[in-house]
Amino acid sequence: MRTLLALLAVAGFLGLSGCSSQPEVREIEVHIGYTADRQHQYMEPKEIRVSEGERFRLVITNDDKVGASDSFHDVAFRYAAYGLIEHEVPPGKTVETCIPQAEPDRACPECKDVIEATEKGSFKVWCEVGPMGTNPDGSPKTRHEQMGMWATLIVE
Repeated sequence: MRTLLALLAVAGFLGLSGCSSQPEVREIEVHIGYTADRQHQYMEPKEIRVSEGERFRLVITNDDKVGASDSFHDVAFRYAAYGLIEHEVPPGKTVETCIPQAEPDRACPECKDVIEATEKGSFKVWCEVGPMGTNPDGSPKTRHEQMGMWATLIVE
């Protein structure tokens, strides 16, 4: 028993247990919201670049003020084995990637907050609010996307 406890202590010290032994995770900040004239929307940056093999999470801030009408956003993209990854972002809030998606104010389960860039290519990121039909690539066409709330995830 003493040997097992000693091994667990050494593993913890060296970072060999749980998620802590994984490579570093890059946090990528994304800002979304309406433009000042409320005629358009934005998602910045327009290009999110990561390297193949990189581990990352999106940190998305909804810059819209609490109480503004139509200012709830749901940022999504399809990627590799993860399928559809969504981020529900209420006005004035910041959320991080969580797979599967958790409620915005709930903690993400351990080890479920990281995306591993395993597939090269370009992937559309868009706001799912306001369905209007289908884009040529088969993804949903939405009102918020048409107003400018979209970006491209590029895995190089």
